[in-house]
Amino acid sequence: MCSVTRLALPATRHGSAFLKRLNCVERDPILTPHHDSRHAPLSDHSAHPVGFIELIVSVVMQKHNQPRDDPALEFCRLCREGKLFEAETWLKSGKPAQYDHKNVRCTPLGIAIDRNFHSLVEVLLRNAFKPEPRHLWLAVRGARTGIVELMLQRGAGLRWLDFRQAAYWPHPDLLRLLIRRGADTKTGYPIADVLKRGPRAFLGIYREYIDQHPEWHFQANMALRHFCREGSMRGVCLLLWINADPRAKVPEKADDDEDM
Repeated sequence: MCSVTRLALPATRHGSAFLKRLNCVERDPILTPHHDSRHAPLSDHSAHPVGFIELIVSVVMQKHNQPRDDPALEFCRLCREGKLFEAETWLKSGKPAQYDHKNVRCTPLGIAIDRNFHSLVEVLLRNAFKPEPRHLWLAVRGARTGIVELMLQRGAGLRWLDFRQAAYWPHPDLLRLLIRRGADTKTGYPIADVLKRGPRAFLGIYREYIDQHPEWHFQANMALRHFCREGSMRGVCLLLWINADPRAKVPEKADDDEDM
């Protein structure tokens, strides 16, 4: 039967679940030498590396309890609580506001985008905040059409986006915006992909822009070939309705030769 060693650890508001798990250290009967009555009993120190565990715990606690004296964190709090006028006053006073974090939702601009706070995004962009590709992707994934348009006006680039990936979130207004702004709808055949996944959701956009993008016919023919191979009568009917050509020679995959 496994013996248990209790560690006296300080209670903190961070990592209580982590401490609860570490507070009960079980001996593995495979890794721990078998206790034999012929030998002297094993001491607690030799049976359990308590000192080593306490060292690890102390390092973790120091990391969790390190002082957060970065004034930009206070600005992030204002953004998170939606205090637009306080945040604008903070920026005008010249206090530190730039805060970088590996999680884009923890940055001031990411907080505003995640909460769909258009006015705060505009205030930040007017006050030297520069949009990054991860900010634009956050807005695209959240279908924040107005914020995407605002960032494109303030220096974000369409080259940061792969239309094929943007079409995974087929929000009609967002896709219309990207198409109007000149998104690359040819490389990798993104129109064919979106027609294969959800043709009905894209049919209105297809018919609206096909005169401006006649090259989409080729990708519609690719989607029609896909539905023929899959035996999907519904998909075939939808693609025929938008005038896809069942006799056209098209590649089956994006990396196949077009002149097959």
